[in-house]
Amino acid sequence: MLHESYFGMTVKDETPERAFRRGEFLMGLSGDTRVRLSETQVSSRLDQEVVILDLQSSSYLGLADLGARLWQLLAQSIAVAEIERIICEEYEVDPDTCRRDVREFLAQVISRGLVVVDAEDT
Repeated sequence: MLHESYFGMTVKDETPERAFRRGEFLMGLSGDTRVRLSETQVSSRLDQEVVILDLQSSSYLGLADLGARLWQLLAQSIAVAEIERIICEEYEVDPDTCRRDVREFLAQVISRGLVVVDAEDT
């Protein structure tokens, strides 16, 4: 079964192990944490969406709208706080909601191995 996240991410239902890992990553993210796209994925932008292929699992997912914008920001190493600042400005969302939603998105894609925390932050 497929479901949609706040950021237009279409994914297969997650396993309990992945949910646990996502929670670990969510707790470990701070504003100073630098993140970037993993080398174990390839992605392509199609209009307002991004299609991502996970090279390790041979699965794919799609991001629309805000998720696609977040993916674009992750193309180079960037601090979580900088992502939150940009999204708050561009989408006029309150900072607390933005912080919570951005970090949940990051925890999901980190737990899937699609985004990594830069080595200097580990």
